[in-house]
Amino acid sequence: MIYFGLVPAAWGGQGGYPAHVVGFVALGFLTQQAFGRYSFVRAMVLLAMVGAGIEIAQGLMGQGRHADLGDFVVDLIASAVGLTLSLILTWVRTSAPSARASEAE
Repeated sequence: MIYFGLVPAAWGGQGGYPAHVVGFVALGFLTQQAFGRYSFVRAMVLLAMVGAGIEIAQGLMGQGRHADLGDFVVDLIASAVGLTLSLILTWVRTSAPSARASEAE
């Protein structure tokens, strides 16, 4: 994701809100799955730092890329969606009847 966010468009870099949504929903989901012990707020801070870092790097590189506050806001919203989907999936897995039955044994 960082590669496609920083590479100039002429070299295959991706941009636009759809790319941000797909990338950060996936990143939020995978972050929660990989580091489930972190709270939602900690994960959001981490993902916000990633999104801000990408936007700052785009603004500094001067290769046809530019920093955009709108992109950062989309990153935050998409991250929250990904984290929420992951939490819902985890909740469904742990509260399913088969999970409760195996805990009782």
